[in-house]
Amino acid sequence: MHKIPRKATILRTMALFAFILCTLPMTGKNIDSVFVYTPAEILPLLDRDARLDLVDYANAGMEGQAENRMGGTTRLLQKNDTLISLQLTPASQWELSIRFTPEGTKRYVCTHTYFLSPGTYIREIIFDENWSKQEERIR
Repeated sequence: MHKIPRKATILRTMALFAFILCTLPMTGKNIDSVFVYTPAEILPLLDRDARLDLVDYANAGMEGQAENRMGGTTRLLQKNDTLISLQLTPASQWELSIRFTPEGTKRYVCTHTYFLSPGTYIREIIFDENWSKQEERIR
């Protein structure tokens, strides 16, 4: 009988676990984990550590703020079971919300970016559970 070396078995198990973890859709995840694991292409200003800090502060009942990648401060404005709202920079706000279809059968994620200037410019993007862009609107 051929015996697989222990190290190879461990590596295969770790690779399989990583594959499963990375390909899981966001089904069943709460707003904290959806926010923390939002792809960097969607929220490039905050790295994962800054997102974790914001969530930890909010869950501890403290005012959340973290340093962003531009060296400025991002503040957590609001957090509940379906919404996280941030003051990304002095000139922009960003929201992440979990929403459901009217039938309640399908969940999707919506982001709103507010660019604050003399007139407010809003960019809304709707994603499915696999972070595939479904719709984008600018108002």
